[in-house]
Amino acid sequence: MTEQHYALREFALLREKSESLNLYTLVDGIQFDRFFEESLKEDKGIRSLFSLPEDRILAFAGPWLLDVSKLPREYLVKISLLEEKYPAVSWIISEQPFATLARHLESVLMISLPSQEKGLFRYYDCRVLKRLPELLSSEQVAQLMKYSQRWFFLSEGEINCYECDAGMLGHFIIGDNELSREVL
Repeated sequence: MTEQHYALREFALLREKSESLNLYTLVDGIQFDRFFEESLKEDKGIRSLFSLPEDRILAFAGPWLLDVSKLPREYLVKISLLEEKYPAVSWIISEQPFATLARHLESVLMISLPSQEKGLFRYYDCRVLKRLPELLSSEQVAQLMKYSQRWFFLSEGEINCYECDAGMLGHFIIGDNELSREVL
C-alpha cells in the first residue's frame, strides 16, 4: 500500500468536518479464512456478527466488524489484499461506537423470505451490496444504512459508495480523485 487506501482517504476528508466519525471494516470471515489460512479471532475492535451461542461454531465463516482505529498496520494490509482478490471487504464510516454498530448489523442479518422461512442476508458480500437498490425497498435501505454515513466497497474494479440521506440512497463511484454521483 504505497498510496493511502481509498477508505482511509475518504475518512480523513469527512473527519475534517466531524471528529466524531469512526471507520470500520466489514469482512467476510470465510473468505479471510480461505485466503490467509487463518480465522479472524475476537479481540478489542474485532467482533463476529454471529454472536448468538448457537451461531458461534459458524462465526469464523460469517461477517466480522473491525474497528480500523484498533487494528495494527499488518491487519490493514491483509484486509486490502483480501479486498483486491475477493468481494469480501467493505468499509463503513459511522458516528456510532463500535458496539452500537455491531449490534445494529447483527440485527439485520436475518430476513423473512416470502415463504415465511428465515434467511441470512449476506449484505457483507460485495456482490450483494452492489445489488442493494434492486433487492431492498427504500425503507429497508434506510434501516440497513441507519448508522452508516458512508459505506464503501470495491466491485468490478470500481470503488462504490452508498450514502443514505432522508431515505434516498445515493450511489457514488470514486475514480482517480473523482466522484460521480447517482441517486438511486
